[in-house]
Amino acid sequence: MNGVLILTSALVLAQAAPKEAASKEKPAAQVAAQVEQALVDEVKKLVVQLDDDSQARRDAAEKSLIAIGPDLLDILPPPGSKASIELKARLGRVRTAVEKAYIESFTKPSVVTLQGTMKLADAIAGLAKQSGNTIVDARERFNQAPDNRDVTLDVEKVTFFEALDKLLDAAGLTVYGYSDKPGELLLMNSNEGDEARVSRGSYAGLFRLEAKRLEATRELRNTAGSGLRITTDIAWEPRLRPIVLELPLTDLKAVDENDAEIKTVGEGEQQYGIETTNSALEIDLHLGLPPRSSKKIASVKGKFTALVPGRVEKFEFSGLDKAKNIAVQRGTCLVTFEQLRKNDDVHEVRLRLKFDEAANALESHRGWIANNPAYIIDGKGNKLDSGGFSPSVVAENEAVLSYIFDLSEIDIAKCRFIYETPAALFKVPVEFELKDLELP
Repeated sequence: MNGVLILTSALVLAQAAPKEAASKEKPAAQVAAQVEQALVDEVKKLVVQLDDDSQARRDAAEKSLIAIGPDLLDILPPPGSKASIELKARLGRVRTAVEKAYIESFTKPSVVTLQGTMKLADAIAGLAKQSGNTIVDARERFNQAPDNRDVTLDVEKVTFFEALDKLLDAAGLTVYGYSDKPGELLLMNSNEGDEARVSRGSYAGLFRLEAKRLEATRELRNTAGSGLRITTDIAWEPRLRPIVLELPLTDLKAVDENDAEIKTVGEGEQQYGIETTNSALEIDLHLGLPPRSSKKIASVKGKFTALVPGRVEKFEFSGLDKAKNIAVQRGTCLVTFEQLRKNDDVHEVRLRLKFDEAANALESHRGWIANNPAYIIDGKGNKLDSGGFSPSVVAENEAVLSYIFDLSEIDIAKCRFIYETPAALFKVPVEFELKDLELP
């Protein structure tokens, strides 16, 4: 059976299930569970086929599993301890191929088409659906009266931020840069006198940059302190949620309207850690003072790299009374359950987290680790949250995590520890340009 047939079977079941649900009053959740279970069963059959005596059947099974796409990562089983070398190798290739395809699609900017006159709520919903980004009309939170006015748009196959800016300009809205929930973009009324977002924005794939303030300083006592400071906002598609931005200062290039070079200030690389609830980052770009004859900065070009977490995976460990130094690999992430040990009246889970490449995200910018869910499921299915968390970094790409639990009167042998974390951290290179900045 090939991947197309698997997906077709699931679609047939999904189409037939609503009719059956209507006649037997089955809940929608039950229908969805049936569709999911059908896919799980097919994946199990294909995994067995990966070790078939026929190479042609093994190759066909591997190809079919890869064709399922990112949903496979939730249900693809790890190789058992008695699995053959062939099965382990093919399972590894399947997971690597699917993860690579996911990363490639994830790091491409969203493409959006919105045309015609529509209600504001419908336009926001359409933009969210096409881009995969969570967008919330949050005006009520800011004591602003919401409305559902008509907006007319004509955007075809443009990036998310280009479409967003045109929508917000048409509706008199703007973006609030913080949220209680990571990965959520909040909208509010724009301020009176604000310039159009389209005219202010500079688009760079998954990112939007905006120079919002330019200050010139002339030091009279020591001219070395003179210069320009360009305060710039960098925003990203909410689904991305970068951890660190790295900006090589030597890559900055600036010229005035006469194409005369303006000296850049600084050496090395700037690193900016990002809070998980932020939807934008404010940075300062420093330049030398241009000649007095210059009227504007025609162009500031540069490059930065965003370190972005990939798909979140669940790492599960059972038999906690005896489990020690059990390592599970997902993508470029290795999670090792070192042990569960008693400390006075509580129990401590020690976990080791290691990435192939972390770009200092563990050492200097590790706030995101605290947001990774870690919990225990007892023998009765109850979820037990950690009562304390402590990280310690042992290398640039490796950390030891300690979680405290109250497990009094609980059968530890029947408990499972669950840890959720991105299975990879990958770098997204971005080239940007800010244009036509009027000098004071």
